[in-house]
Amino acid sequence: MEQIGALAPMVVFAYAFGMVWYHILKRPTTNWLRIIGYPLMGIALGEGLWANYMVSGPSVLGIHIVVALFATLIAVGLDIAVEKWQTAGGFNFNVKAGQQNGSATRSKTPTHVQ
Repeated sequence: MEQIGALAPMVVFAYAFGMVWYHILKRPTTNWLRIIGYPLMGIALGEGLWANYMVSGPSVLGIHIVVALFATLIAVGLDIAVEKWQTAGGFNFNVKAGQQNGSATRSKTPTHVQ
């Protein structure tokens, strides 16, 4: 049952730090799952990877605050990068073999002749 006790503060810190970083970086805060998801992933990875190597530092309810701050900032940066990549088009899987992106829809001959 202690796993649930560890998950609840992580969700609270993820939401709080997510709101902080999204407001500082002036990102929309309408999707609450996105605000929690990426920072929660950051806190979980940060605690798993970096907290074991820390000699000391402030921790609240088992979560290291400094690790959580940096991990959520990195996770929000990753979210912004993924969002920008998705709006730019991402991968184009509709390309036939031997063609470059976008050449399947373009015509090689001019559309009008003067």
